[in-house]
Amino acid sequence: MGRVGLLVDMDYCVGCWACQSACSNHNSLPVGQTFLRLINNQAEEVDGDLKLYKFPYPLALEKCADCVSDGGVPICVSTCIGRALTIGDADALIEKAKNLKGKTALFL
Repeated sequence: MGRVGLLVDMDYCVGCWACQSACSNHNSLPVGQTFLRLINNQAEEVDGDLKLYKFPYPLALEKCADCVSDGGVPICVSTCIGRALTIGDADALIEKAKNLKGKTALFL
């Protein structure tokens, strides 16, 4: 596999923090540290309530590459409740992103 990328399908990310927590736990990191962080993308007011939209952001894609090279599915992907994450070959993810109709975030 060449370069590793992370594709986030924003139509399915629910901002639940499961990917971030799983990454931290899997890598035995101290509380508050992670290789994948949920960040605010935007905020808007809906019916008087402030809605924050979040998406996973890789802080260290080289660590993501380690998870991919271990074989199987990375822990962040397998714990994603919305099934919004795909980690794999960057070129394949670019092609996949082109075919998705909703909002996406692609990290290479």
